[in-house]
Amino acid sequence: TILTKIQRRNFFRFETTVPIKYRGIEEGEQITKEDMDTVQWKDAVTLDISGGGMRFVTREIEQKGKKVQIRIALTISNE
Repeated sequence: TILTKIQRRNFFRFETTVPIKYRGIEEGEQITKEDMDTVQWKDAVTLDISGGGMRFVTREIEQKGKKVQIRIALTISNE
């Protein structure tokens, strides 16, 4: 028989590893573009990205459900 993978999520998960920076935030907390380089960021790597979120791994132990702000640098290629 042929196996078929069924996606049961609302959004397709794109598996990709991209280095990112993140920091924990409190509800409603925001920083300005000017403050982006002065706050403390932690390193992480994505496992997958979807329309509903991002899954990533880090060496830090974080609280499940904690709100985070992500900083990601994308490279544009002409390939």
